Amino acid sequence: MNPGYLSLLLISVALILLASGWKDILIRGISHKVILLFFVLWVGTLKIIIQWNGLNVHASFLLVALAAVIILIFTEGLLVKCHLMSIGLLLGSISFFLQEAASVVPAFMEKPEMHTGIFLGIAAFLLARKPTYQILCISVGLILGEIYYAYIHGPQGYHAALGGPKFQDKWWLALWMARGCTVIWQSACAGGKQAIKYWTERRKGGPHDRMDR
Repeated sequence: MNPGYLSLLLISVALILLASGWKDILIRGISHKVILLFFVLWVGTLKIIIQWNGLNVHASFLLVALAAVIILIFTEGLLVKCHLMSIGLLLGSISFFLQEAASVVPAFMEKPEMHTGIFLGIAAFLLARKPTYQILCISVGLILGEIYYAYIHGPQGYHAALGGPKFQDKWWLALWMARGCTVIWQSACAGGKQAIKYWTERRKGGPHDRMDR
């Protein structure tokens, strides 16, 4: 699969699910207008590339950074903000390590974008639960990972394209992994609570049994 196709596929699936009424399950707390605006900006700026200081910066990179900044600003509590940024720094280190490992030992990962997206998504799920928190952590992690890699390999003649198709694939896959794992976990917890409540009532005789006595 060529870079960029995965992100377009995940965007299409996201739009279908959101239109089918899954919005409150997948990304509760974000309004429909904000979601629609983000999708419109993402698709509308896919071809925009800005040259800055020898770097080719795709509009998607700037859009992800803007989303992270807005979420950080509207997050209440200094400690919460520091905690989320520390998670982002951790994810950034993981992202950089995976890129470095893929370039040094190509056989280590055949599809580094897929592995990076999966690893970061699972890590974001384990360290945060709210949709906005996960978006912030994943965005900061991938942005820092890209900047780390460009900075380290810049003297070697590496010409970075920040926010390119590979970055887009990693961001969308990581977000899907984080939200998918969260929804599955919440469903499992809710099912477990119902099962415990059912068996507790059974052991106590249950309301229906007490009425029959």
